[in-house]
Amino acid sequence: MASFWPNAPLFEQQWNLHMLGFPEVWAIQRGRAEVSVAVIERGVHLTHPDLQRVMLKPIDLWNQWSEPKFADHGTQMCGIIAAQIDNGMGICGLAPECRILPIRCNSYDDQHLVCGIRIAVEESARVINLSDAGYQKDIARGRDAPRGSWTIPSADDLFNACQHAADYGVLIVSATGGNGAQCCLGYPSVYPGVFNVAPCDKQGNASDFADYGPVTQIMAPGGFRDYPPGAWGSSAQPGARAYGVLSCISSDHGYKEISGGCPAIAHISGIAALLFSQHPEWDAGQVRTVLTATAGDQTWSLKRGWGLVDPLSALKVNRVEAELSIKQVRFLPGPPPRVAVSLHNAGVVTVRALPVIVYEGSNGDSVPIQLGYELAAVPGRRTVQVSVTLDKDIPQSTRGLAIVCDLMNQRSASQIQQDIKTLTAQLDVINQHYELIRISIS
Repeated sequence: MASFWPNAPLFEQQWNLHMLGFPEVWAIQRGRAEVSVAVIERGVHLTHPDLQRVMLKPIDLWNQWSEPKFADHGTQMCGIIAAQIDNGMGICGLAPECRILPIRCNSYDDQHLVCGIRIAVEESARVINLSDAGYQKDIARGRDAPRGSWTIPSADDLFNACQHAADYGVLIVSATGGNGAQCCLGYPSVYPGVFNVAPCDKQGNASDFADYGPVTQIMAPGGFRDYPPGAWGSSAQPGARAYGVLSCISSDHGYKEISGGCPAIAHISGIAALLFSQHPEWDAGQVRTVLTATAGDQTWSLKRGWGLVDPLSALKVNRVEAELSIKQVRFLPGPPPRVAVSLHNAGVVTVRALPVIVYEGSNGDSVPIQLGYELAAVPGRRTVQVSVTLDKDIPQSTRGLAIVCDLMNQRSASQIQQDIKTLTAQLDVINQHYELIRISIS
């Protein structure tokens, strides 16, 4: 098999790239300058010698649009994604010929993050890297919502911004988290169309510090920490072992390891950029489908999603042929209440990590509330029954339910609202909304 060996002295220390077979990956694709990854962070070091050539003009939402201030975390993400591989210095990035669009904002502020996402779409980024963004549901805005609740905040601009990106075929990559929590639901990771990544160690095992749950879709290198969740730096136990992913830092134009869910996100962002370079006509749904369909596991799990990303197999995908449709929907009153959806795949290729989402309608212009979510796998030429458990009883005031099953282009909240029809008092009439999906893997 052909391979491309980089001219970078620290490449031998990058276990993550050897683990994923990147010399063979680079023989196929190293990226294109027309493909950019928006890195939304609190800062990026723009003149690091391993990154300077790939940086687009920065956008600053914190300081009157001036240059972003330096920050190690953002610089590390950029290094993983697109550090140079042929300049005789430092490390290697996954997609060294692609470009980075640095967007500096307070990524833990809803409105800053909304602006960052929308600007990234306007600037024609193909991927949005959210390594330093979002928050957990149970602390969001002081809420005390229990874990496991799938309610989407009403009139949430962040929800609509993510839908806007999906409508334009832009892939948003986020994390399951990095605190070792089970079934941890964070924003914007729970939103449809956001691609969620869990970290793994050198052996391909799920990192013990990773949050995990029903939104986990794929794994990528993130490192290992042999100390309790939440313990950092000097708070780690004496003699504790830990390792991370080597990348660029701002101080002294240097390099340093970073462990966590964040480097895993950057890996998927870089690999997605390679796929967009290989297939400029693809959109986010196709890239997401190919990545999950070629990942290492045959079955989905809470901690691993569909397993370790396989960039070499993903880059060998040239065409798709799958046709998905909803054939039947039934409401099962429970308890617990469930919605049974029959999905038919008329194509020949298994579609994995297909989100089947149940929304509740409401009066007015508020965002529909997400009641249930299930990831499905639909083999070629098969009909599969998917049971979506709802997290609460449906109130009699509900105007309708909508079933969304869409990999290609997630519909906007307003479109979903328009599709919802009135239920009878017995809740036995459900609007069957679906998109015909034409995706293929061959």
